[in-house]
Amino acid sequence: MNVVVYDSGTGTLSNAGFSWPVDAPPLAEAIPSGQWKPSIGSTVCMGNFDGIHPGHERIIRRAVSIAAEENLEAIALTFPVHPMKTLGIRTVPLLTTLNEKLRVLSDLGIRTTFLLPMEGEAATFSPRRFVEDILIRILKASHCVAGFNFRFGCGRQGDIHTLATLGEEYGMDVHASRPVATDHGIISSTMLRSWVRHGDVNLVREVLGRPYTLDGTVVSGAGRGRRVGFRTANVESLEEDKLFPGPGVYWVRVNLPGCSESFPAAMSIGLNPTFPGDCEDGRFKAEVHVIDMDRNLYGTRIQVAFMQRLRPMCRYDGAADLARQIALDIKSIREGELNMEKGGENRCQVRILQATNFRYESESNPNS
Repeated sequence: MNVVVYDSGTGTLSNAGFSWPVDAPPLAEAIPSGQWKPSIGSTVCMGNFDGIHPGHERIIRRAVSIAAEENLEAIALTFPVHPMKTLGIRTVPLLTTLNEKLRVLSDLGIRTTFLLPMEGEAATFSPRRFVEDILIRILKASHCVAGFNFRFGCGRQGDIHTLATLGEEYGMDVHASRPVATDHGIISSTMLRSWVRHGDVNLVREVLGRPYTLDGTVVSGAGRGRRVGFRTANVESLEEDKLFPGPGVYWVRVNLPGCSESFPAAMSIGLNPTFPGDCEDGRFKAEVHVIDMDRNLYGTRIQVAFMQRLRPMCRYDGAADLARQIALDIKSIREGELNMEKGGENRCQVRILQATNFRYESESNPNS
């Protein structure tokens, strides 16, 4: 995948001053200034795309489809840092880090991602200048695909109507995407964040079609797990803004470097109520026990994929009672793994509330 960064200070394309996360995937290569431009025009899909849920996927797949039909380049325009944080409004906990986002975009058929930092002069762009300078002049967009509630320009002045009006003026077709819903309501990043906070990772997995993941490094802990009889690894997140699931005990799968398969595991997140002295600083601890593995993972970078929350964090009278409960947790995980192997899981049905995609016409109301 090509990754192009807009430098608002010079109005050019560059990777200068942009700090790649430590887990930048090999598929992503920053393009130096002046060495990239769409050769034959483009179809651009736009959004923050945090979580890349089915609503986002509809937008992205539509852009890829149009690009293929008309021999154009499919480009995703998104942001290296959440605009709310860049503009100093608030920090939004992330469902997907930048590199997770790049990987999924690539899997969906995007070959170039255009990163637009919402800082400097770019943060002052009017809707017209955004369309003229970014979409038309730089990206050479013939088509633009965005969500029905997309906002752009300084102060979020522009909406899908604004985009359609400017598109007509500049000869760019605008396509709006309707929301996608399940029985739980319209799918949104806000809904998914709420589920993760409350530990409903099974719902997140069902809706996304993939588990919620967390990348981290194994660090030293109190060493209590081994004494209880279940070796655990303490995990620290690599991304400070990444959203941690709420407190509880989880069925997870652990991916290790150099291993093609993932390993079933039990993970606890919380204040360790049985041994409260382990969390005197008031920070949640994340500990994972990889089932049937007695390997020292200190210093190893791992990825944890959350399958299901098993139970809340509970206080036990001592190490023996805690060990008995962990054994029950492991039994539940083994049963879950076996059930999955037999195809026993039932995904929730994603039902589309309204037509998912349409070409925007000036007399149409995309919110109707």
